[in-house]
Amino acid sequence: PNPFNPSTSISLKMDIEMSGALVVFDLNGSMVAPIHIGLFKKGKNEFNWYGQDSNGKKVPSGIYIYRLNLGQQVISRKMTLLY
Repeated sequence: PNPFNPSTSISLKMDIEMSGALVVFDLNGSMVAPIHIGLFKKGKNEFNWYGQDSNGKKVPSGIYIYRLNLGQQVISRKMTLLY
């Protein structure tokens, strides 16, 4: 759901199994937190982000981008965190 508080679920449907990375960035392009790096299985993949950086610290309200990098394919979506 968008906006979210305190966590959001990111659901991805994969046609094939492949390796990649799902990472959250702020609007300045700085990495906030990796959500999943590794194998994405064929079918439904679901991941949660709890509004925390890679050190487990709560990030401020704002707009964040999650980016799914699957080699040649990159998908980005906006998320709004509101406290």
